[in-house]
Amino acid sequence: MEEKKSKTPLIIGIIIVVVIGIFVWKYFGGKQAPTGGEMGGEQTSEIKKLKSSITMVDQKPGRFVNVKSAVFGAKGFVTIHEDKADEPGAAIGSSSILPTGETRNLSVTLNRKSVAGEYLYAMLHSDDGDGIFNPAKDEMIKDEGGNPVMAKFLIRMDADEPIEFKM
Repeated sequence: MEEKKSKTPLIIGIIIVVVIGIFVWKYFGGKQAPTGGEMGGEQTSEIKKLKSSITMVDQKPGRFVNVKSAVFGAKGFVTIHEDKADEPGAAIGSSSILPTGETRNLSVTLNRKSVAGEYLYAMLHSDDGDGIFNPAKDEMIKDEGGNPVMAKFLIRMDADEPIEFKM
């Protein structure tokens, strides 16, 4: 009598190969290894293609502000700056480190209460690699024109009520 061999090991093997293939394609597909000038923590060309941006709306006075959306080409921080003669002044709040890509509905705690009638700036800063915001080391992210990626917004009593989001 002929013995039937089970096809189960073959099917399991095929499934494993497909799963590994999908993993490799999803996480490594299309990415190029850094070359010469891109070593040492600098951004790869693929990451540089992602345009950084920030979206804010006017806010009610308080101890935190809500960032509607922040997009990073590499890990970084959202910082909130005071207005100093229609330019960003001292930082009065910073997010924790944020990942590459888009982060939505982020709360940034301020080191003082904001006041109705004042303008503030939300600005993107790159991380120097230590994961901690340091205004002396973590540079402003700039657009193609060399301008800081930032959004000016107004603190006003009649703004929509903010919702405090947790990370």
